[in-house]
Amino acid sequence: MSKHLVSHIFTVTLAIVCLCACVSEPELPPVQSVAPPLESEIITVATIPESVEPSPEVSVPVPEMPKPKLPPVHENSAADLKEWCNIIGNPGKTGFLNNRSFVMLWQISEPFSFTPANGDKLQEVIHHPFVENEKDLPVTELQWRLVNYIQPEVIGKINLNRIFGKSCEYSATYAVAHLYSASTMDNLILFCGSDDFVKVWINGNLVHTYDKIHRNGTWDQDKVTGIKINEGYNTVVVKIINLTGDWNFFFRLAAADGSPLEFIPEKRRVIQARGKQ
Repeated sequence: MSKHLVSHIFTVTLAIVCLCACVSEPELPPVQSVAPPLESEIITVATIPESVEPSPEVSVPVPEMPKPKLPPVHENSAADLKEWCNIIGNPGKTGFLNNRSFVMLWQISEPFSFTPANGDKLQEVIHHPFVENEKDLPVTELQWRLVNYIQPEVIGKINLNRIFGKSCEYSATYAVAHLYSASTMDNLILFCGSDDFVKVWINGNLVHTYDKIHRNGTWDQDKVTGIKINEGYNTVVVKIINLTGDWNFFFRLAAADGSPLEFIPEKRRVIQARGKQ
């Protein structure tokens, strides 16, 4: 073997050794163990089950809201109407009902008591006037509560027992609402419900009476077509009779195609009656 060949082999071998040294796995730094976070460092967003009480350190006591006192309201002049009225907005585009689909701002009279009749004459009490000119209410001789009923337990429900703060059996009351419309609206639909019997006047005209059997109130139990609302202020009078148990009513209007109208209550000088969630 020539010296030239031996030198060539030695050179190739040395190159291979150097190349292997260059591509060898680099040395990694030592792995540091990470301790788990302390319990106090973990933030959990979750609903606390009813059976688990929060710790005293994070619990925030919520004071019990006092029952609202609803004094009588006697300002019944036309000049005061704009301060407690329901402004009629445009028909809803979705057709879904919410509290603005119902009239929630009312002037409500103190309840009247009556002696229950026997048998099938119970419903006749709805036809008995407890005041003169009941279709033209309010009258200054009565005591009124001005109520903007927000957060009802059922959408649109005016819970009369809750407003009066007691269970009123064999009782009657009048609810008066003023609706303001920027234009005349014809062929509207009235939807109402009641526990138990009900009469409705709009601008002094009797438009609906329910005097059948006693019932549990819910929305849209009764439907009346051909309702007219004038441009400007309109007066709605609702008379509600209760026999026993729950006492409530619902009132809303819809366009001829069924789209619910929107009612925006004026909140100045209004006592808010908060219902149960």
